[in-house]
Amino acid sequence: MNAAVLGIWGENITVFSPSGAKMITAAFDNEYISTDAGGYAIDEPHPALFAKKSDWDALGAAKGIHVRRGDITYTVVDIQSDETDAVIVMLRAYDPDSS
Repeated sequence: MNAAVLGIWGENITVFSPSGAKMITAAFDNEYISTDAGGYAIDEPHPALFAKKSDWDALGAAKGIHVRRGDITYTVVDIQSDETDAVIVMLRAYDPDSS
């Protein structure tokens, strides 16, 4: 992950990993993507974090854990990494009633 990207857009994110609550620096994005719903286009949010893979891996974080940005908690639904020490963490808004 490019340090300049995190330097500009990075913010403190709390990660609730198996080793406890820890802070990492990550860039947050909440892009809206159109989905076809029976012939109707519906824009749905697709929140994601962009972080250094080495920071993420150091936490032992995996799918199903929670992260918090400000006062909103998210559940990790997918983790995509590459060879450049970058990780994209796909999220969905946490719903305590679905647990």
